[in-house]
Amino acid sequence: MATTMATTRVASVGRAGAAVVRRRSAGDGEHGVPESERQIERFWRLWTGSANCRALVTASARGAWPRDAAFVESRVRALVRVFDLESTGVDVAVVCAREPRVLTLTAEDATRAVVRLKRAVPEITGRVLNLAPGLLLCDVDAVRAARVALEGEYGAVEAKRRVRESPDVLLDMLNFFDDDGRHGDEKTRQYTRAVPPVGDTSAVDAMLANRESAARKFHVNRDDVVGGTSTRRAK
Repeated sequence: MATTMATTRVASVGRAGAAVVRRRSAGDGEHGVPESERQIERFWRLWTGSANCRALVTASARGAWPRDAAFVESRVRALVRVFDLESTGVDVAVVCAREPRVLTLTAEDATRAVVRLKRAVPEITGRVLNLAPGLLLCDVDAVRAARVALEGEYGAVEAKRRVRESPDVLLDMLNFFDDDGRHGDEKTRQYTRAVPPVGDTSAVDAMLANRESAARKFHVNRDDVVGGTSTRRAK
């Protein structure tokens, strides 16, 4: 039986009054929409379920980009178009939810950053960026120097293993995080444990299901109001 899809926009308003747009499909949830739309839906579920992202929105001034749902989604869509999950290994939804400041990069900036990082440190793959997306915001020469220092301390084989399995080590060496696990005013240190690796899809699905109900207490779902006219959610 063909699945009937109805895409609606639900504004989830956080405590700070920031509108977050989430996409819904009637029938069978996110699996009833194209892959690109599924990634957008997944991003919003990760975003609204992330304490780090909620803290960023709350701490941001009125009119700042974290409070602009249209801007945020446009950046995510641009990155999804560039970084195909299957071919690049970069999970845009996870990267942006773990390190929201990646959304300050244009798709072109992000592409250049990935290319330069891979040239500087060959062990940096899509999975490594999923685990430590903060690398996209770091100076490439500094990342290269940290990798050289890591090899000098542990040897080539162990250095490669550490970068592949625990890339946060490079961010630690670059003092990316403050002593209490923050970078700037935003909480980011825990992102490698907050969202499972991209390869663990079952864990991601289970986490999203658990967070869906928990996130509701931080948001008030309501119908969109377009031009003063309320549009009801499709049933």
